[in-house]
Amino acid sequence: MENVKNKKADKVRIVKYVYNGEQTWVNKLYNLEYTGKKIKYIEYDTYSNLNAFIPYEPYYYDKIIIRDYPNDLWYGICSDSNKEDECTTLISFNKSNIVK
Repeated sequence: MENVKNKKADKVRIVKYVYNGEQTWVNKLYNLEYTGKKIKYIEYDTYSNLNAFIPYEPYYYDKIIIRDYPNDLWYGICSDSNKEDECTTLISFNKSNIVK
């Protein structure tokens, strides 16, 4: 988020997964690439092919927002024309799950 505010190019991968001690299942996979102007957002199909993650067509957004609730954090991505309640969810999680 800081790099977007400062117009600094950056890349981030978000992976939501489950690990049972033997296997890992990827539920969600996103790549975000910020060029200094727009955020390129690519979501991957993690279910239809067991051997590969298949990218969907990219979308382009302008900003990332965070909502800091008492017990949870929520990150969203949206265009400048969107209101904050119209943003697409990137990831949300309980603060007690944060490992420092």
